[in-house]
Amino acid sequence: MAKSARTKREGKAPSRFTLGSAPLARFWADAARVTLYFSTLFDVLQSTDKLANAVAEVRLEQIAAGDRRRIAFEEALRRPHRRREWFAANQDLVVELLVVRVVDGFLTYVAETIAAVFRTRPETLRSGESVRVDEVLQFDTMEELIEFLAERRVNSLAYKSLGDLSDYLRRELGFEMFASDEDRSRATALVELRNLIVHNGRVVNARYLARVPGCQVTAGNKVPVDAETLEEAAFLAEVAYGIDERAAEKWGLTRAVPLPADAHKEEPG
Repeated sequence: MAKSARTKREGKAPSRFTLGSAPLARFWADAARVTLYFSTLFDVLQSTDKLANAVAEVRLEQIAAGDRRRIAFEEALRRPHRRREWFAANQDLVVELLVVRVVDGFLTYVAETIAAVFRTRPETLRSGESVRVDEVLQFDTMEELIEFLAERRVNSLAYKSLGDLSDYLRRELGFEMFASDEDRSRATALVELRNLIVHNGRVVNARYLARVPGCQVTAGNKVPVDAETLEEAAFLAEVAYGIDERAAEKWGLTRAVPLPADAHKEEPG
């Protein structure tokens, strides 16, 4: 997935500590763990290469010429970055797992935020959907009924594509999920990549091409993933921040949890 140029967009977190909802705080914390894990793993392998090379140099000074034990150490020094090379050649295994983790975290955040809207603003649940009398009578309070209806509505929305969900929120609730068409396209591509990884071994199919029209990979081939793909996935933290900001402004949702700016870009140190 090509890394696109970053542009200033509505909803991007400011450079200082700010406040967010509890669901956003959970998502940002998890996204930060993912990026930190990936960068730390690379650093560990790099350090291991340096240590192994130093050991090899010392052992070669101790072992006499012609001794067969020198072979392994000499081979090690011929490939001083062997662990980093191995990681680069196989990083797709780790990137797949981490991309799925970030995208799932984003989708969970969206579901929790929509549920919070339905619970705190029950009028948003109005629709032509019918509710059976026996369903209503099983609850003792209006709050319990609202919780039931909110959960049911969220579960039904979970089966929609990201684009269809965005259209639903605009049409039914007058809410813009994305600050721009570019943000919507990028987020959609990430969600569809997640689905492709989970359901089709990352192999492009007709459904993926229909939902990601800019894809340069032909059907039957795998979408390439690397460290830049994971960096692109971290963009969903910016999208979530924008959603959080607009939802709080429109419906008065609570944003009381301190959030470090650019938490999803946190690095070890």
